Amino acid sequence: MPVTRPCPPCPQTPSVVILEAMDTLPSFTYQRFDSRTDARSAFDTVIETAQRQIRLYDRDGYFYGLDRPVVAEHFGRLLLRSPQTSIRIVLQQTHLLRHNCPRLMALMQRHGSQFEVRRLDEKYRGYERGLLLADDAVVMRRPHFEQNLAFWDVGEAEISNAVSLFTELWDHNPEVVSASVTGL
Repeated sequence: MPVTRPCPPCPQTPSVVILEAMDTLPSFTYQRFDSRTDARSAFDTVIETAQRQIRLYDRDGYFYGLDRPVVAEHFGRLLLRSPQTSIRIVLQQTHLLRHNCPRLMALMQRHGSQFEVRRLDEKYRGYERGLLLADDAVVMRRPHFEQNLAFWDVGEAEISNAVSLFTELWDHNPEVVSASVTGL
């Protein structure tokens, strides 16, 4: 969300307001979310305020509501910030994304390598904990896919562990989800 401040005194336009983009994520602290509704609200806040990168690992994206228009809106804004921004998602199951998320599929098609989704290889399917990383500054963790429980944390150790885990999942799962309907 933009921050407004008055323009320095200027005789021609004294009421002009300059909009500045936030350069950092808001200051988050450790929090626990006991419902999907609370976790989605926190997820929306994190993706809305991300400045450089979003990395997500989940079973299918349903918990976070990837099919909601607001998610595509926030992702789209992030991708338009700079050619260096990126979104990386690893999903165990890609059915929801392919069939219920046309806005995200369109963003993938429009932004190419800035927005990639990979399908998790079968041999890694035993890992049933989700995570979201934003700008390597905040991590949102799900202790188990079967629970509506989630946490977010800004601790260096938690973030470092999440970065390592996501990197391993990303690097060992080369199957990229195609943004086209035909798979070409």
